[in-house]
Amino acid sequence: FVKYSKNSIHYIISERIYHIMKHKKWFIFNILSSVLFLVVSIFLWFRHVDGSGAIMNTKLRLLNLAIWFIFFTIMVLVEFIIIRISKHV
Repeated sequence: FVKYSKNSIHYIISERIYHIMKHKKWFIFNILSSVLFLVVSIFLWFRHVDGSGAIMNTKLRLLNLAIWFIFFTIMVLVEFIIIRISKHV
């Protein structure tokens, strides 16, 4: 492992690549979780019978989507809390 001075171009480039890769992981995670949210939402809306055997109507579909939305919102809030904590450490 070679150490460069903070003014060298190698140091600047390596630090920039490190920050891009660090944020790229979060970006990829957010894209995948958004796609998962959309896929599950579409599945919940278009299924005709749920797991308990109840026939789905519009009220039940909206209730299922509301519960899914609340769960996903909690997951996003946890992610933002983790980001805030990791920035202060």
